[in-house]
Amino acid sequence: MTMVPEVHVVGTEAQAAPRTAGVSLDSVSKVFGPGRGPGAVRALDRVSFDVAPGEFLCLVGASGCGRTTLLNLIAGLDRPTGGSVDTGGLRTPDHRATGFWAGRGPVRQTGGVHISAKVDYAVRALLGLTAAGGGAVSADTLATTQELPRQFLQNILNQLRRAGLVTSQRGSEGGYRLARPAADISLADVMRAVEGPLAEVRGDRPEAAIYQGSAEHLQEVWVAVRASLRSVLENVTLADVVAGTLPPAVSALTADPDAWVPH
Repeated sequence: MTMVPEVHVVGTEAQAAPRTAGVSLDSVSKVFGPGRGPGAVRALDRVSFDVAPGEFLCLVGASGCGRTTLLNLIAGLDRPTGGSVDTGGLRTPDHRATGFWAGRGPVRQTGGVHISAKVDYAVRALLGLTAAGGGAVSADTLATTQELPRQFLQNILNQLRRAGLVTSQRGSEGGYRLARPAADISLADVMRAVEGPLAEVRGDRPEAAIYQGSAEHLQEVWVAVRASLRSVLENVTLADVVAGTLPPAVSALTADPDAWVPH
């Protein structure tokens, strides 16, 4: 199924040349569901546009799925299946809520491996619940103590509840609690709950990527990349992070000065 909006970029009379893009999408696609199977939903299909300061988007015939997907990609709350999203360092009144700014410079969102704002918020919220020692914590308290956007956090908590990682209780004494001990919840559990598989190749799992000829062994590389992610994320728990006692193998990785240097 395909639900793709028609995108028009509309300028203002005050728009001045030269035109400088504030947000740029390059051949962005987003598919939900099992790869290209019959149950897959293609919300965006190779969408490209530049939006300069003073311009706005007009989405003609866009479905709710298409509109929401586009906004989530630009806000850094999701990642595209293909193509790239470049916010150009754009700031908004609440840059924490959008993920446009990371504190060290502009963020370029791509279809590669990255830690999205959604995963970051989910992990931080669960760390807040871990530190509470089993007591119920309201979404407002989590949003305040961790400086998270309240609306996005509520959506994430709903996902975590459906994934069985948290429980919720209504009433004056209500709030959220971990559904199981913090030592039994890995960072991989959290990432899979809010974003799905740790690593994908064109929307499919690495073992499903079959190549021919000179690229025959590329599949092994992608599987190795996933194994590398698993070796860290499946072995670090919420309890480890709160206590500051990471597994020796993970601590050894951070002890290498080169690990802290961008490549």
